[in-house]
Amino acid sequence: MGPKVKSPRTTPINQEVKSSGVMRLSHGRMFHKRGLWLIEKWKKQNEKKPEDKKPKKTTRMVTKQVNGEKNGKTRTVRVNRFPRFYPTEDKPRKLRSNKKSFSQHKHSLRSSITPGTVLILVAGRHAGKVSHLKYKANKYFMMIPYRPSLT
Repeated sequence: MGPKVKSPRTTPINQEVKSSGVMRLSHGRMFHKRGLWLIEKWKKQNEKKPEDKKPKKTTRMVTKQVNGEKNGKTRTVRVNRFPRFYPTEDKPRKLRSNKKSFSQHKHSLRSSITPGTVLILVAGRHAGKVSHLKYKANKYFMMIPYRPSLT
């Protein structure tokens, strides 16, 4: 018998996953699977140019001369020292946001509600209570339980 001959593939390498439109293998995986990285066209395209190379990083340590006979003559010292003091924070600071708390919102009443109007509260923990409005200093309203006089 001669050498085995591979039969051609009947199913594609990259299939849709459960007909969702998403392919089983990514674009990059297929690029490598098909061996396209070997082709000169893409080799030249992805080649790094000499001007694209990043400059060498500056060294963190510097050697300095030290005076004195028994001091070893040189020391390696950090270019940027670590801070001597780290502030202590029990709680991390909250970040500022433009969002206002509910107490800072602009509140307004319906124009038909004026001082002396009788109101029946429909919702909330005071639902079902009857009250009327009274002016307080600085344009604030105060809800007072309404008890009509029986006389």
